Order: sequence, then structure tokens, then C-alpha cells
Amino acid sequence: MDILTRYAGDEFVAIMPMASTMMASSVGGRIRDAVQSKQFAVRKGRTVEVGISVGVACFPTDGETTEELLSAAARNMQQDKHARKNIATLSADPTAVSVDVLG
Repeated sequence: MDILTRYAGDEFVAIMPMASTMMASSVGGRIRDAVQSKQFAVRKGRTVEVGISVGVACFPTDGETTEELLSAAARNMQQDKHARKNIATLSADPTAVSVDVLG
């Protein structure tokens, strides 16, 4: 049974007990694409795009304890965030919002 929960602030954790690293990365990519393809109305005539960063960590490769897995996911999320900013950054748009996802 997969679980998605808010972890802290704008961070979320997806726990997918039967997922491989490849499967977890694929799910994270699909979530990122779905969120980034949506425009959100903030007031009449005004929309914003939301970008998210995804970090994946899998047991036991990336850690064996909750703390180790969360730390690995956080590191991977930061790498994803920096890679996205280097490619095509949403930060040039003052209405952009960022959400972090650990998984």
C-alpha cells in the first residue's frame, strides 16, 4: 500500500513499499510533469505555474533507517532542484512557486 503524506512545510513523502528505484523515479517524474503542465488561477486573469523538485531514495540501497532514507531523498531532491534551475528556470518568472517532494 502506497502512502503520500505531508512531511514538513512544502515537502511531501511518498512511501511505496514495492517500488524499485526505477519505478519510484518514474512516478516522481510523472508527478513533476503533471504539476508543471497545469496553470493555477490565483485571481481573475492571472495564473501561475508551479515547479516541483523530486528526490528518490530506496531501501536498502540508499539507507536502512528512516533518517538515512529521508537524508538521501533530500540530497537527491536538492540535486534535482539545481539541475532544473540550470536547464530552464521558473525563477525568472516572479509568479513561480516551488514545492519539494521527497520519496
